[in-house]
Amino acid sequence: MKKSFIPPSIQILIYPTLLLSVLVILILIVINFGFSQITKQRQAMSETAQNEKILAEKEATLSEVSGTVAANANSVSLALPEDNPALFIISQLKLLAISKSVVLKNMKVGSGTEETSLLRVALSFNADGQTVNVLDFLNSIENVSPIITIEKVKMSQIGGILSADTTVRGYWSLLPKTLPKITEPLKNLSDAEKDVLDKILALTPPSFAEIIPAQASARDNPF
Repeated sequence: MKKSFIPPSIQILIYPTLLLSVLVILILIVINFGFSQITKQRQAMSETAQNEKILAEKEATLSEVSGTVAANANSVSLALPEDNPALFIISQLKLLAISKSVVLKNMKVGSGTEETSLLRVALSFNADGQTVNVLDFLNSIENVSPIITIEKVKMSQIGGILSADTTVRGYWSLLPKTLPKITEPLKNLSDAEKDVLDKILALTPPSFAEIIPAQASARDNPF
């Protein structure tokens, strides 16, 4: 039988010491876990409080400007719609031509093309009339909604009548596919953005004709 080099008094302490060491390690693990959970809870509570503050500020701001925002959004959607605005542009050009005593001829609509984030459609026509009226008509095109830009103009004059062979562009843009997070703070418009908005609000919107259904009337007895 081999003789142990560890005295019996020491051997008696080994097992309790191991148990105590394991217990201490477990306690340290639990304490670290508890601290980490407390830290996470504090962070979550801080984020919740911050989000509640942002939502309260949003609610207050939107309550103040709800009517203005709705009107501005409608004006912007008319100026830069989400669908091809060719029909609206034709209607606007015809109304503008009538108001300026100009005759529009040979109206043609091209196919839509995409350039960067904007979609574009080309329209061409001849604007005939007195020189002053035609020039006034061309200068007024930029004042109507949807947004129209003049690409090119070729003028000719016969018998005192000015004819402007004109090509214009209309634009539209698809709505964003994703919305910002509800907890994202509201951002005020920059001075440049406010200037653009003011110009859009100053545009003449299209006039929408309301069709009123005919009232039913009594029929005469044919017999």
